[in-house]
Amino acid sequence: MADEIENLFKEVDKSNDGKVSLKELGRMFKTLGIKLSVEDVRQIIYKFDKDGSRDIDLGEFRELIADVLSANKGYEDAYEAFKVFDTNGDNTITHEEVRKACQNLNSKLSETEINELISKMDTDGNGVIYFDEFAKAFACGL
Repeated sequence: MADEIENLFKEVDKSNDGKVSLKELGRMFKTLGIKLSVEDVRQIIYKFDKDGSRDIDLGEFRELIADVLSANKGYEDAYEAFKVFDTNGDNTITHEEVRKACQNLNSKLSETEINELISKMDTDGNGVIYFDEFAKAFACGL
């Protein structure tokens, strides 16, 4: 994996200066199909730029990739949990599906606690829980 990360770094480092700039990092994410604003990319650099150079060297790039892979694993875990609730497979979770899942999991939550859980996940209040709402709740430990 380490050699793959170094190869990716060299591919992203179009200027061949041993650093990945804001522009180069933005292009990498765009190539991967991840749409980020310039400010988002700047925040990523800020997070991983340990030496304050305003760009990413190979060591910092390794940390960034490890973080991205970890986030992807969290996404996969959230999706697997989402599927437990989404019993009809329509990529949404209804209040009834949450109640049934809690019963099937032998949850000892009261009806009031289930309703509170649902209201925390259904952030737009439209009566269904979409994956993005579920994933945020999952990441927060709800």
